[in-house]
Amino acid sequence: MLTELQTAPAVDQETFRFVVGHFASGVAVVTTSLEGVPYGTTVSAVSSLSMEPPMMLVCLNRTSQTHDKVKAARSFAINVLSADQDAEARRFARRSDAKFEGVDVEEIRGVPTLRGALARLVCVTDEEAVGGTHTVFMGRVVEARAAHAEPLAYYRGAFGAFHSAAEDAAYGAVRTWLLEHRELRGTPVPFERLEEELGLEPALLARAIANLALDRLVAAGPGEALTPLPITAELMSACIEGRATIECGVLMTRLRDADAETIRGIRELFDRMQALRGRDGAMGEFLDLNARLQARITSMAGSAELTRAFHRMGLGAVWNATVPPHSWSELFDDGPQRALVEALEARDAGAACRAVQQHAAVTKRIARELIEKSGGEV
Repeated sequence: MLTELQTAPAVDQETFRFVVGHFASGVAVVTTSLEGVPYGTTVSAVSSLSMEPPMMLVCLNRTSQTHDKVKAARSFAINVLSADQDAEARRFARRSDAKFEGVDVEEIRGVPTLRGALARLVCVTDEEAVGGTHTVFMGRVVEARAAHAEPLAYYRGAFGAFHSAAEDAAYGAVRTWLLEHRELRGTPVPFERLEEELGLEPALLARAIANLALDRLVAAGPGEALTPLPITAELMSACIEGRATIECGVLMTRLRDADAETIRGIRELFDRMQALRGRDGAMGEFLDLNARLQARITSMAGSAELTRAFHRMGLGAVWNATVPPHSWSELFDDGPQRALVEALEARDAGAACRAVQQHAAVTKRIARELIEKSGGEV
């Protein structure tokens, strides 16, 4: 006898698509060849199936041209994409007869595979099953190769990169250490010193250094040392502009739907900042509150990747290294931020963005003056 649950209707497609989109997955391109012509399509529904024998499964929509070719060829390759292959993911997701133009292809066991992929598994189809609009192809793995790279991720309709909590923590720890030791700029610092002082594993330290090199904060040449790079007025200006761009983007798209608690929290942070003005030795606390206020704004987007990018452009150490401790409050004009908070409370995204841009312009001017007084670099 069927239960009430078993006879319940399926959820509507819009709800299903939205909820399933919260499942983060890797990205792969399934490729095959028929009569010498290569075919391929981007998929996320891929999984290992069995260890004995080694088997993989992939789900392909029956309306896909690649579906029919895989079915006819009885063989296929799963190309697990690396983090820098988002262009390939988009290319093979579109309908086109020119998907392979300009793509670096290597045939393995007669099946086309994508060079540069994180992993490549060549399979022979052993079984098939039908589920809804898709066919599940279960393939016996006859060739498997892997490379050293980071995986491409797919989450809520967008491609990105996986970031582990340990990697984020290591990056933050090394970045903070570098910004607190500006006296070491231009001086090689042994990796061993950072490993000991910060308690980091070599692999985590290496990834942190690679990202910090992209941020233009260190140079990492051959050998077991990094060199902290000076912070110039140009670098500071670029970071301030980048952060303002992110904030404006969030405000223009998310302010209208922001909850009242978020706005109240921003007002409370601003009021606490004002209470610190004129107090000797309070600059560090003031800057911390300012950073938290800006983080509240970017958090409206609900994107960890965006928040991560925003924090990577923060160079608060410049203030600690250049601002006189007894006259710090005279330098920081509260006018633009007051206008920002009032615009947030009025849900006026345009006015809020203008206030952000005005604050950025004032901050860039102050930073340039302070850095020039310090000899042009910090």
